[in-house]
Amino acid sequence: MEIIVDSANLAMILKSIKNFYCKDETRLIYKNVRIEVLNNNIRIIACDGYKLAYNSCEIIKGDNCNFIIPFFNIPKYASKNTIFFVEEESVTIDFGCYKISFKKVKEHFFDYKILTERKCETYKIAFNPKLLKKAFESFNDIVELEFDLNDNASAVIITNVKNKNNKAVVLPYKLNEKDYN
Repeated sequence: MEIIVDSANLAMILKSIKNFYCKDETRLIYKNVRIEVLNNNIRIIACDGYKLAYNSCEIIKGDNCNFIIPFFNIPKYASKNTIFFVEEESVTIDFGCYKISFKKVKEHFFDYKILTERKCETYKIAFNPKLLKKAFESFNDIVELEFDLNDNASAVIITNVKNKNNKAVVLPYKLNEKDYN
């Protein structure tokens, strides 16, 4: 089976999940990514056992399938399209400038949809990622988030769980999609 993806889109996906796969040699299953192709979209999922990320884009050509392979990067001089050749036991990725082959990983990749699909009413909160990152960088322990769902003009308070008097950071947020514009 052949799957063709725009290399720039694939690079964007890999960049967005690169901090979510495990680099620890003792946790091998988390060094891999799950790739799902469904309804003309490719989704790549990464998890290091503590945090999870996935991203997707349209494919140019390909049939529905899924497989697990080690994390990879797009080479600097990749051609416009990247081609995945999916076989029963292996996946070869053709970047144009070179090819790389991986044996498919047989271990089970946990069902990430349990964590990402909601079955009840949810609230969406928007953050400026740069501000959020800076706020979390000031903590080196477990934190808790506190916010008022009835007041979309209030702020989120981030507090160190072990020493509530020591640090608290307040970040603005928005609750409703109409507030995003």
